[in-house]
Amino acid sequence: MYTILIADDERNERTGIEKLLRHFQYDLKIVQAANGREALAVFEHSHIDILLTDIKMPFLGGIDLIKQVHKGGWDPICIIYSAYGEFEYAQNAIALGVVQYLLKPIKRGEFQELFDKVLSMCEEKARHLKEREELKRKLKSAENDRLYRQLLRYLDSDETVQEAESDGSRQEEESDGSRQEAESDENRQQVESDESVQEVESLFEEGSLVPLVLCSYSWLFSKYWESYEADIYKIFGSGAAVINKDDSQTLILAKAELLATSRKAGEVCDRLIDMSRGKYQSELFIVAGDKCRNISELKVQYEKIREQLDYQFFVSESTYFLSDEGSFVKKESDMLDIYFKKILTCARLGDFGGIKGEFAKAFEYVEKNMGFSSIYIKYNFSEVIKKCCELLHSQERLMKVVEDIYGSHSIVQVKEAVLHLIDSLADADRSRQDNNRLVSLAKVWIHDHYQDCSLSVSSIADELSISSAYLSTQFKAETGQQLVKYISKYRIERAKELLTTTNMKVGDVAKKVGYLNTSYFISLFKNHVGSSPVKYRERAFQDE
Repeated sequence: MYTILIADDERNERTGIEKLLRHFQYDLKIVQAANGREALAVFEHSHIDILLTDIKMPFLGGIDLIKQVHKGGWDPICIIYSAYGEFEYAQNAIALGVVQYLLKPIKRGEFQELFDKVLSMCEEKARHLKEREELKRKLKSAENDRLYRQLLRYLDSDETVQEAESDGSRQEEESDGSRQEAESDENRQQVESDESVQEVESLFEEGSLVPLVLCSYSWLFSKYWESYEADIYKIFGSGAAVINKDDSQTLILAKAELLATSRKAGEVCDRLIDMSRGKYQSELFIVAGDKCRNISELKVQYEKIREQLDYQFFVSESTYFLSDEGSFVKKESDMLDIYFKKILTCARLGDFGGIKGEFAKAFEYVEKNMGFSSIYIKYNFSEVIKKCCELLHSQERLMKVVEDIYGSHSIVQVKEAVLHLIDSLADADRSRQDNNRLVSLAKVWIHDHYQDCSLSVSSIADELSISSAYLSTQFKAETGQQLVKYISKYRIERAKELLTTTNMKVGDVAKKVGYLNTSYFISLFKNHVGSSPVKYRERAFQDE
């Protein structure tokens, strides 16, 4: 529905025109103004598509009203009418882009013909506006995709902002004379890296951001991505950055005020979980970091978040971790159970570094949270130590450590006894093999079944008759990377081969490497490679 403003100092004239509009059943919202000044005030708080104004009005005449409307940046379709037929009025009206100059009394036939034309013009304007907005949206989306790929490359790299700036300064010092002749690929890539970091800083122009990583091992991010992304924006608003990392993870950079307190952050996470469960029947694991004021702080928070992601395998349903004064706490109050589960998984793997790290987190948690009784701490830590020794087949030192734990007078003494035992067990077990048979079997299975769209951590674990948590932890301990990331990288490598050795369509390539959703595959390919599949194929053929 379009809105028309009728400006005339004669009430009968305004009423007559409104009756004519009603008579011809035009779908218009009608607003009236008794003079030009009043009409101008209407423009200040309402969107007007059509302005129908008399020439002669007190305070501000029709011609001056149109001038002021244009000066204010508004662009309605203007119709001017009057009982005066002087040529100078017509000239002024035409110069201002007025559609038509009507003389009173208005004839019905002319009126209907005019408004049929005006409404067609309104529809044409709306269509052009929609096309311009859609073009802007596409350009903005393409720019965001490029910016987000730069951000992910930086966050996943080992480089810090300070290192990038230092390298850039050093290049300037070394460039006197030599750069004038030729710049090496390495230097050129470094310069591009420096510029990328500076460009990514633009994300913080409107204020601080809070990073969240969403994890799901269903088809949530691949099969339902377009709809799910739209639902995320409904929760975080259009000012958020939503970056799909791979098959299982999505990074969100949210406005800090939306998650300003633990209560607010918890409410947002609960909404995400409820939406994912209710609409998509998918469980969700969320880790939310602290407020970041720049890219350097974001890098630090991102590294801390990544350390928490392994805990998703030790919870049975949707949950979230929130950053709390530098450490992370689970949605529920007690984290000890999760830490203990991770400790026992690391013990099964013989990962002494992991055991010690998780024990350190457990002790830090106990020290920061009041309310644990002495007997509760001694009993639970003793039980976990017993199970660790059983799994590690190292029970000869067990009784001594248990005696030390129960004889301790403080949490510090309990910690010293436990960590000393772990160090001793690690020293006695330096013969652990570098390669793990389970990891090798998992890789072989991925290489043979990457085309299967249902391939996942859980499906591989089922095939090897082990738990997902055990396999994921083992794979990361042996290879230094997450299993889901290895699957994505392997599929992308196979896709690159198909793009450069066949004429298959991009959609067929996506299905060939295990992706049912072509647009999701294209987005994932861009994140990994830095260009779309089509651009990658074009470059490959040009380089031949």
